[in-house]
Formats: sequence, C-alpha cells, structure tokens
Amino acid sequence: MEKIYNWGILGAGRIANKFAEGLKELSNAKCYAVAARSLERAETFKEIHGFEKAYGSYKEMLNDPNVDIVYVATTNNLHFEHTMLSLEARKAVLCEKPFASNLAQVEKMIAKAREKNVFLMEALWSRFLPSMIRFKTEIENETIGNPLLLQCNFGFISPFDPQKRVYDPVLGGGSVPDIGIYPIFVALYLFGNPTEIKVTSVPAPT
Repeated sequence: MEKIYNWGILGAGRIANKFAEGLKELSNAKCYAVAARSLERAETFKEIHGFEKAYGSYKEMLNDPNVDIVYVATTNNLHFEHTMLSLEARKAVLCEKPFASNLAQVEKMIAKAREKNVFLMEALWSRFLPSMIRFKTEIENETIGNPLLLQCNFGFISPFDPQKRVYDPVLGGGSVPDIGIYPIFVALYLFGNPTEIKVTSVPAPT
C-alpha cells in the first residue's frame, strides 16, 4: 500500500495557502497540521484547507509525533531557524526558497539533516517542470548544439513600500532571494558552477 505522509505547515501566510491547495492534489499526502504565530490564525487556516490540527506554537506542532514532513513557509529571515527546529525534532523538511540567508546557514542545515538522518530539501518548484527537465536532457544529449548564452528574466511589479516584506531587509527581502533565485538556479542547473560572477544592481531605498 502507498504510504500516506502527514504534512505539517509551519506558517500560515500567502505561500502556505498556495502550498496547501497543491497538497490536496496528492494521493499520498494528508493535510494534517498547521502552526502559526497565533492559534486563531492557525485555526482559520485549518478550517479553510481542511487540516486536522492547528497549533499556536511552532514547537508544539513539531512535538506532534504524527507529523511526518514539515513545510517551512515563514518569511525568508526565519527559514534557517525554523528548519533547524524541525530537523532537531527529526522531521523531514521541505523549506521554502531561499533556503537560508547565507551559505554558512545552509551548511549548518545540511549538517543537521545528516546528523539526524532526515530528508531536507529546498522548495524550488522550477526544478521539476517537465519543460526544464526536457531542456536539460536535450543539452546533455547534444541534440540542440552547444548553448553559449542564457537570457533569463523573472519579475513582477511591486510598488515601493518600506513596510512590505520584499522591501524589508530584516525579513530577508530583496529581488535576488525573492525571485532572482529562479534565473540563478536555471543557470546553475543547465551550465554548472560559474568561474566568474559580475553583478549590477539598482538598489531600493531600503
């Protein structure tokens, strides 16, 4: 029989809501628990998406022995802290991108996952797009020649508001960790690690 995995979602914001909608489509996934900064927020999320449990404390959810996998859906600046909490509780983790704020944090996350012998992955959906996989295969099979240039654009209009998450450095905001990670990933996935990096930017006032 196919194993049914009990998912716990850590965070109840916009991305958590989108993830919960997708989770319902999987035959081997159960919308089991959600934890938020307040029990009221978690209860609302639970009712909307049909989860079984709602917790007003992240640690309380992680202490639930029935939670198999945790999806970390908090703000960018908290990914490291909440992933480490989940791994310490021996929960498998799917962490929303960006994985963490810097390389040192990522290395600690990977080391902890190995220490606890649990699954850890960054939730980068574009890695699994059929078109992406096919293109990678075509390159490896040399059916389209030798690519020399990748031009990759990803953007959206976000009017400046210093209170918004994407403009708040304290919350891990900024174009690169928010969506710039996608074209960077495509470049790494298709061509491997670079030998040189040059960057230009137009910084926001924050």
